[in-house]
Amino acid sequence: MRCWFLRRLRGLMLLTTVVGATAVCRAVAPSFAGNLSGELALPAWQGAPPLTWKIEFTEGKLTVAVQGEGTDLHATLTPGRGDDPMSWDLAPGKMAVPQWTQGKLSRGHATVSGKGTWSGGRVRGVLRFELRDLALGELVRLGDPERKRVRSAEGRVEGEITLRLNGDGTMNLADSDLHLAPGTKALVALVPTPGLLTDIVPAAARKNYPGLGAMERGETPLEATVLSLVYFAGGDAQGRAAKVRLEGHPQDPGQIAPLELEINLTGPVERLVREMSDSRLHFQAGGGR
Repeated sequence: MRCWFLRRLRGLMLLTTVVGATAVCRAVAPSFAGNLSGELALPAWQGAPPLTWKIEFTEGKLTVAVQGEGTDLHATLTPGRGDDPMSWDLAPGKMAVPQWTQGKLSRGHATVSGKGTWSGGRVRGVLRFELRDLALGELVRLGDPERKRVRSAEGRVEGEITLRLNGDGTMNLADSDLHLAPGTKALVALVPTPGLLTDIVPAAARKNYPGLGAMERGETPLEATVLSLVYFAGGDAQGRAAKVRLEGHPQDPGQIAPLELEINLTGPVERLVREMSDSRLHFQAGGGR
């Protein structure tokens, strides 16, 4: 499965869309002291909502505003001196997640920001997405489309995803954190997997957790008050690439013993991280796929 999330970021990378305008900006800026402004009509690409682009050239800087349903983004491009690369700065702006994911995520909002450089068609820098009100079940389906581990999941997720633009046309996921919205709970029902939980709990302690067997058999959902996914770019001090933390108890009035788990990423969540990291989106001038 190609990473639809990263492919939809084409619209956010204003640099590639205004390649010609920025080249003119760099060539003309040293001698042009006036102001220019106008609107640009661009053909829509697959997956992008209808957008209005406004470009303004003022005092040697190119400002691009992109607006549409649930979208309000503003980027500034500044030519470097001499052989220095052009710098770009994407001010914190909003985007509605459903419009940019073709409905794969039916809810959610994002605040997007970033900065970096551009030279010779090579884009380097960082993009940050502050995400709110995402549906846990939809995120789980992205990482586990065949439902090998999780039968269903309910809850509201928020957090931050950071992407690093490498300059060679690819992206990598940097340190990121997704977690339950404060004050909310999640319900997670597992696909029957004998031993998934009972094998990692010492036998002496299992008598205090009679609900574990029902949870791993998919008979009783887990009610979680804490559910977080943390990704460490390059690994953390313990050598982990990522971790999942769960705190909760079986959703059964008779099974109220608390459960706390911290697990290294494997299986479906690891697959989601890998696909988000392995982008084939290219930003070099004249091409992108």
